[in-house]
Amino acid sequence: MKTPRTKLRRLTPQDYANIRRLETDPLVVRFTSHQRVQTEQETRERLEKQLARDDGDDGIWIAETLGGEFVGWVMLLPQASGDIELGYMIVQEMWGRGFASEICARLMEHAGLRKVIARCDPSNEASLKILKKLGFHVVKSDETTVHLATRV
Repeated sequence: MKTPRTKLRRLTPQDYANIRRLETDPLVVRFTSHQRVQTEQETRERLEKQLARDDGDDGIWIAETLGGEFVGWVMLLPQASGDIELGYMIVQEMWGRGFASEICARLMEHAGLRKVIARCDPSNEASLKILKKLGFHVVKSDETTVHLATRV
């Protein structure tokens, strides 16, 4: 898949260093479900688990600029409920440049008419803004998580 400024390709074992770069940046991981820097072993295990998944046309992609610079990873993962979950982690150097919005909009096109869900830390105002811009609506919220969906 492509966007005007990026290409999205499937996750591979060779992506370890870039995934590690994301998972060792305290500012990147502060809004993730683990909320802390990951150990080398945790990153390796997570990568192996994701590589073992078979999500058909959905899954996890690495986002790179058209020039090959790493932007982050993005996902559309099937859930037990039948919904598809949208998620992403973007390297800090790419924040504020519209990459997350551009890439997520492309993933929403890929998802088509299916219901897409997302979870977000309530204090992550940038991601909440992106998700609402993409048509997500808040379904429920508590102190730690805002649950959003494209169709309520």
